[in-house]
Amino acid sequence: MILRFVNRAADTRHTQRGLSVVEALAALALMAFAFVPLLYLQARMTETAIAVERAEATVSIRNSAVAYVESINPMMVGRGTLDMGNATLTWIAVPETEVFPVRGVGGGTGRFSAQLFRIDVSVLFLDGRIDEFSILRMGWRANSPILLGGE
Repeated sequence: MILRFVNRAADTRHTQRGLSVVEALAALALMAFAFVPLLYLQARMTETAIAVERAEATVSIRNSAVAYVESINPMMVGRGTLDMGNATLTWIAVPETEVFPVRGVGGGTGRFSAQLFRIDVSVLFLDGRIDEFSILRMGWRANSPILLGGE
């Protein structure tokens, strides 16, 4: 009886041939389908980032508009327009009350008169969007000149 030694390494070498072209193409197709949702997610994230930047710019410009309008005396400057670079600010002050005297020290007649105004504000952005809001603001004026040094 002849003993036959089998070279197992040689046998396995012939049975394992690696990936076929079809298997490689199938693997690539599966990877491509797996990346489609990731690409969709990336596009949505980019759109969201752009929307957030736009909202931040809008809030920043609106805050600047509010700060500017709060700095004016509506009794002296009843309407106006201001170029803010990225937007145009327009405001109109509408009286909400009659003019009333401001009482001085001890309740006597003071040097000032005051009036409450509703200031209607419109911010026109370069892209055509419009932001409109109103604020209440007190206006004032001096009834007599300020005397310095007891003159």
